[in-house]
Amino acid sequence: MAGAPADEAAIRKFIDYTESLGFGEAETRLSEQFTADNADFINIFGGWVQGRTVFLSQMKSPQAIAFFKGKTREHKIESVRFLRPEVAIAIVNFYNSRDNGKLTGEETRASYVLTKEHGRWKLNAFHNTVIVPGRGGNPPKQP
Repeated sequence: MAGAPADEAAIRKFIDYTESLGFGEAETRLSEQFTADNADFINIFGGWVQGRTVFLSQMKSPQAIAFFKGKTREHKIESVRFLRPEVAIAIVNFYNSRDNGKLTGEETRASYVLTKEHGRWKLNAFHNTVIVPGRGGNPPKQP
């Protein structure tokens, strides 16, 4: 199902903006403006939490702070697909690098489930998975 071109552009802009926010700006990224209250989050280790405030507290944990310290994250939107006109899934590739720009080798692929609510796109589910080279890390072939 195809969505309106303006909606796909809005989703891409949404992801680009929220991913441009630094680690220290998690409150903004996870604000009510961008994220549903009961959103689901699955991290690269398979941990699953539900709710903006619970996920935000995880992002502020000593473990998360240590993991992200000295790193930046780049992203590339691989696809946006509409399940219904007001529901979309986006696939995004992430690359971590050190402050000096050197890649860390940590590459993940995430899926975002977004819904359009009152004219705005919001994140409802996020699932991030480590890409293991040689283990199906490539995107599917397009028909």
